[in-house]
Amino acid sequence: MKLVSFLTVLSAGVALVAAQSESRFIFQSPKSRGQDPGLELYWPCGGYTNATTETQIKPKEDVSFTVPADEKGLVTLFYLPLDRTDVDWRELGNVTVTGTSTTLNTTIDFNGKAYPNSKGLLQAVFFRDDGDLRSKPLYQCADVSFDGSVQEPNEKADNNSASTISLGAVLVGLAAVSSWAQL
Repeated sequence: MKLVSFLTVLSAGVALVAAQSESRFIFQSPKSRGQDPGLELYWPCGGYTNATTETQIKPKEDVSFTVPADEKGLVTLFYLPLDRTDVDWRELGNVTVTGTSTTLNTTIDFNGKAYPNSKGLLQAVFFRDDGDLRSKPLYQCADVSFDGSVQEPNEKADNNSASTISLGAVLVGLAAVSSWAQL
């Protein structure tokens, strides 16, 4: 009887570990820096701070990521040029998560956001809408590079619009402060 109880507890533990190791939110294309369900709550890249080999992408690129099938919310995409110190994260757009599909696809236009012959960091932030204010966003990043075909940003126009703050940027800022406060 003790052996049966031990095996039952052991199999339940294995099932729990397997469930915890399942991917929750991950870049499929371009390739993610890495994914760990225990770290995906940490800004900016779900616990992965070291750069990986960049994926060369086109000025207009199809991006796909996996989300949990039962969760709803909003994925906001950002881009950070890494070859420049005078620019910050640039919001690229949002994708609504309806809870009915595990793979989401969108096309991102990097023209005017990235620089020719440059490297950058593509970030996806999943703001979950589960009714629980304690639910923190999930983060994923992909290291990317561009050839000379991407159109350079118009820095003068970018500086004139610097006072405009997007909803995604505000949400990321609040989420980062919340994450740091929990540490």
